[in-house]
Amino acid sequence: MFLVGVSYQFSVACFERIDLRNWLFAIMEVECFSTITLIKKTIHFILIHHKSMYICSMYSKELVKGTLLTIILKLLNDNDRMYGYQITQKVKELSEDKILIKEGSLYPALHKLKSEGLVSVETEHIGKRVRHYYRLTEMGKQTKEEKEAELLDFIETINKVITS
Repeated sequence: MFLVGVSYQFSVACFERIDLRNWLFAIMEVECFSTITLIKKTIHFILIHHKSMYICSMYSKELVKGTLLTIILKLLNDNDRMYGYQITQKVKELSEDKILIKEGSLYPALHKLKSEGLVSVETEHIGKRVRHYYRLTEMGKQTKEEKEAELLDFIETINKVITS
């Protein structure tokens, strides 16, 4: 495992612990990418992940992970019922591509919500495919209100702390 940092021309820094077997390197001499010392050789690079399964965004994973359940509850409340891919696309749309939720994060969160009795699952057969629709239960609606209020209060508190 290597700790890799990429600084883009737009002053966005991304740090990610990666397993090199899952990444492809396109080595390029491009000014807008930072350099990295790898095996005592400095190269310019672009990292291309060929099969990402986790939360991917311009925000840190920790920030998004801490809000994922609230995001899902809010979307299900606003849209009655949704299937997994539909949830990921709606988050992508609403966040203007800043939050991309992958299957490896979404489905464990949905299973957790189901096991806690916050969502119910309806199964529909569409041709040869099975689609699982998720819907908030009454307890899920109450929990959504609590989690949303908690998140908004937290955001307000963080704003006070960083702007004072």
